Amino acid sequence: MTHVEFPGLGLAFDVNPVAFTIGSFEFRWYGILIALGFILAFLYALKICKRYQVNQDHLIDCIIAGLILGIIGARLYYVIFAFDEFKGDPLKIFRIGRIP
Repeated sequence: MTHVEFPGLGLAFDVNPVAFTIGSFEFRWYGILIALGFILAFLYALKICKRYQVNQDHLIDCIIAGLILGIIGARLYYVIFAFDEFKGDPLKIFRIGRIP
């Protein structure tokens, strides 16, 4: 359990970081919230495309490219700053998640 506290509001909670599991795959709250934020931002951007005279197809292409490059960049950042973890097994760089 993770303790979450909002001192200014006088609220405190104990939250399980795992929202739910399917088989052996865990869905964690931070991943759900990041995905929800991304989806809401994407839908909002699609909604206001016409106001700023942006082609929706070009926007979708940019978002897909940005998502892919963002994931690759985040992994590279992690590998660079935690390189000791990958020295002995360089193929571990490509293993994402908790695969035994």
